Amino acid sequence: MAGRSRTIPLHLQAWTEKTIPTNGFLLLEKSTDFSFGLNNPGDIIILKNGVDEVDRVAYGNFDDGDTSDNAPAPESGESAGRYPDGKDTDVDSDDFIIFEVPTPGG
Repeated sequence: MAGRSRTIPLHLQAWTEKTIPTNGFLLLEKSTDFSFGLNNPGDIIILKNGVDEVDRVAYGNFDDGDTSDNAPAPESGESAGRYPDGKDTDVDSDDFIIFEVPTPGG
């Protein structure tokens, strides 16, 4: 997955009827787009295409076998995101930063 970027739109109809445009973003809102929650201290998010893993990010204290490279966990009123946009080295702590102001929608 390192260094990969999508050059075609990613269609998510089977799950959410949404599409991520090429070089675009997807904003999902709890209670509108999904009902589950993420653990504030740490969790993992995995994007799959069928059974194939497309991308993943572990953040905070989630133990995926190596917590030393996890992305930081945002505090209340903050958000986290890839910086720069699209960066994917497969080292979450290098790819994600905390934004002091939430950035819904990119």
